[in-house]
Amino acid sequence: MTILPDKNQIATIQTLLEDLSDLKCENNSPIPAMATALERFSVTNNQLVQLTRDVVFGRGTQLQNTIAEKGQYFGWQTLIVFLLSVLLVVLFTRMIIGPVKAIERMINHLGGQEEHFSPDLNVLRVLVSYVH
Repeated sequence: MTILPDKNQIATIQTLLEDLSDLKCENNSPIPAMATALERFSVTNNQLVQLTRDVVFGRGTQLQNTIAEKGQYFGWQTLIVFLLSVLLVVLFTRMIIGPVKAIERMINHLGGQEEHFSPDLNVLRVLVSYVH
């Protein structure tokens, strides 16, 4: 997998490198043909660097968006599981507290406390089912 989408720029820079493999200078300066080749190499290299940066930035942005989407998906899943857990806790708490309150009322009635006892047939059925 290559980073650069344009093969022509790679070929151009390889050609320029071959041209610059044997530098020729006069009076401690490159001859005009070499100076032109160096300038073309510099421009092409800068374009290649900018193209590489653009491609890498684009892929980084795409990766960041993908990670954000996955995070949002798992966030929703976590919220649903949390709400389901709260619902189950409330449901089971109600299932436990209801019979306990009924037993407390019966105990209070048998103990002669002031609370008026009204028998609830459903509560009695639940208690009988627990006994058996």
